[in-house]
Amino acid sequence: MGAKHGPARFWAVDLHVHTPASGDVDVSTYGASEARQIVDAAIGAGLDAIAVTDHNTAGWCDVMAEAARDTSLVVLPGVELSTAEGHLLAIWEQGTARQFIEDVLVELKVLRADHGDLHKALRTGFAETAKIIAARGGLAIAAHADREKGLLRIPVADHVNQTLLDPAIAAVEIVDITEAERIRTRLDGKRELALVRSSDTTAPGASFHVLHGIGNRRTWIKASRPDLCGLRHALADPSLRSALCSLRDRSTR
Repeated sequence: MGAKHGPARFWAVDLHVHTPASGDVDVSTYGASEARQIVDAAIGAGLDAIAVTDHNTAGWCDVMAEAARDTSLVVLPGVELSTAEGHLLAIWEQGTARQFIEDVLVELKVLRADHGDLHKALRTGFAETAKIIAARGGLAIAAHADREKGLLRIPVADHVNQTLLDPAIAAVEIVDITEAERIRTRLDGKRELALVRSSDTTAPGASFHVLHGIGNRRTWIKASRPDLCGLRHALADPSLRSALCSLRDRSTR
């Protein structure tokens, strides 16, 4: 917070990172039990920013921010929400307090006693939940849309297409990069929707969250700084300000 912004350039970001706060993280196999270990892993992977998105909880957002305070890593606090239709990432600006995000969870009818419960689903679906997130200053991204509990797995095609067109959905996260063209076909020129790839803190061959998976999939955004403001501008202009492939494979913009 308060850092000077320089000329825009591309930054590597992983917008879907789990910590031991997630109910499906087993510390014995995850590879870390302290926030600084996660920060160091992200920096070691060449990332400039991460979003902390644990399942239905903001429990580690403050401790992750503190662990990164004397580093170059930008930590965006957030949460992975289990909506009535599937998983949705909600991300806020660097420095947003855990308490604020927990209050939003309560507004979404998640009782404080249920924060972190993997089996608690919201009453609202993707678009309605995203509208609430946006109204509270956050950014909503449909998580792993082409995988289990993802937006694209909803069986009613017209409903999927309408959700993709909803402006409260800032971006769609995909695992398989070839899914990008199929989404563009669905949109049929009605919207230039940003697509992102993130690790979900998973690695090839692993069926659970592992620390060494951070940065395994990533997105490059062009901004003066990889904070929420920069991310928001990049996702609003994806053809010029975001990339799913390595910058080595792209011409300089």
